[in-house]
Amino acid sequence: DDRTLHQICGRGGAIIAEFAPQALANTAWAVAILGLRDLPMLEMLAEEMIGKMVKFTPQALANSAWAWATMEVKSQELFDSLALHAVARMPQFTPRDQAHLYWAFATMQLRYRMLNDAVCRAALDTSTHYGPQEIGSLVWSFAMLRVIDTQVLGALFTQVNFCVQGLGTRELGVLVDTLPALRRLLLPRLQDKAATGASEMRKANPNLDTLQTVTFGAIGSCELLAHCHIAASCGRSAPFKK
Repeated sequence: DDRTLHQICGRGGAIIAEFAPQALANTAWAVAILGLRDLPMLEMLAEEMIGKMVKFTPQALANSAWAWATMEVKSQELFDSLALHAVARMPQFTPRDQAHLYWAFATMQLRYRMLNDAVCRAALDTSTHYGPQEIGSLVWSFAMLRVIDTQVLGALFTQVNFCVQGLGTRELGVLVDTLPALRRLLLPRLQDKAATGASEMRKANPNLDTLQTVTFGAIGSCELLAHCHIAASCGRSAPFKK
């Protein structure tokens, strides 16, 4: 029961300084899975993790970030350290670990430019290895953090177009669920581009009526979508959990 589990957490806190780096990450993951939001223990756990993070594997970094985001516990020092070490190790992350890590930062609404840049570079390098969950989760995270990189989005949706024929109902659902987040991410840019295009059209030909102006503006928006290789079938990304 909950009382027994919290007693276990208390005993774990007493010996937490003896935990190896992997044991710390495993403990964080297990506590999140069990839904144990024991703040005193989590504070001790975070402190130990920061001190030993240089020895964390990429998976341990991703799992630790995922655990704190799942429990909705914002430890600024912990996430600062996670971002720093993740950037240094990003080339060693698997697509799954990339997605887990970035989902955690997006869920907590924590923006680190160095991490955004590292994830975008990794996405360009490894997008051909992404499955629908990784693509969906990354797009959702980009939307939450308002990171717009048309080259990265183009690479992700090129991969969607490449593998979409082999996807089952569940995988297609994961992608389709990404559409609301993608719309939130791109709509302001599409509106700006459409407004700019319409303004230029009016200057060039003052006799254009409103309908024509809006039509030309919409064409400009479609050009941006085409540039990103975003097809109607591509989808959203609900954050996924371990």
